[in-house]
Amino acid sequence: MRTNFAALQVAAIAFGQLASATPSPQSYVIPGKQIDGITGTDTVVGLTAFDGPHISVNNVSAYQWWYFDVVSDDSKAAVVAQFYPAWFTNDSAVLLNIVWPNGTTFAEMIPVGTLELQTVNDGSQGYVEDGAMTWFGASDLSAYHLSLNLPNVGVSGSILMRSRAPAHVACGLSRPGASFEFWGNSKPDSYATVDMDINGTSLSFDGSGYHEQNWGTDAFMNGLTQWFWGHSNVGEYSLVFFYHIDDSLRITPSGYLSKNGEPIVSGCSNIEVIPQGLGTSVSLNASVPVESRAINLDIKDHGKFAFTMRNERVASFLQRSGVYPMGWSYNGRPCG
Repeated sequence: MRTNFAALQVAAIAFGQLASATPSPQSYVIPGKQIDGITGTDTVVGLTAFDGPHISVNNVSAYQWWYFDVVSDDSKAAVVAQFYPAWFTNDSAVLLNIVWPNGTTFAEMIPVGTLELQTVNDGSQGYVEDGAMTWFGASDLSAYHLSLNLPNVGVSGSILMRSRAPAHVACGLSRPGASFEFWGNSKPDSYATVDMDINGTSLSFDGSGYHEQNWGTDAFMNGLTQWFWGHSNVGEYSLVFFYHIDDSLRITPSGYLSKNGEPIVSGCSNIEVIPQGLGTSVSLNASVPVESRAINLDIKDHGKFAFTMRNERVASFLQRSGVYPMGWSYNGRPCG
């Protein structure tokens, strides 16, 4: 995404500086429109707040978003809320997807304005114009409170998340000097509570919460064939994974696993993600349905772990260059 920070107190992202364990507090104003400019990117953990902005201009090709989701404990309901600066030429957007326990879905893309953002240590506090979406993240990323106020689509409510697994990046943990690349996972897993009103009907549930941020200086779909991504918790374990398959069909994997809040692994090797169902393969044929995915991790000094993620509920979520299905409901078992 693109961000020309016409800042409250201009807080230039310190690209190229030495990483610091405690980034200084900063304030930003991220305009609700695309800016004509060239963007840099923050690629090293510790230069700025972990959950702060990591590109400098929201232009027509760069992208950036703050993403939150909660899946209910019984895997029957979910809420996905995403703030996407400069989704449109002259507006940002809140992308909202809701799945009710009976399988009914609700999806809206709501134009919104400027984002005012403050960071303290690694956490961020965001206020979208008119209070359409606000979030407060603890400085140590231990808790997040998200509020939505979208009267044009009849939605209001809040989400509370309390971490049960520490932050990480694609190929490691959140440590000063680690490589950001394009993705920061502030909340891989959390105890979450949803309390919302959608056009006069209440939706409340407890579940597993997740929060991440993505960014890049080129269009998200450029050079991408497919991206398998998912997160879950099974008993004491918290799991996050992805397979990034580029246009030459080269796979970049990422796997994260923690037990009782203590990381076991966060890296870009020793993981495989296998779509399951008649005719499935890597990469996937778009016309072939996926019944489940097998996620296998082989972790030195910890043994082998095997998880299965089944497609039991399916919704779609938007990105600027397309609409993508998302499915969940999972089980798993550590083995070895």
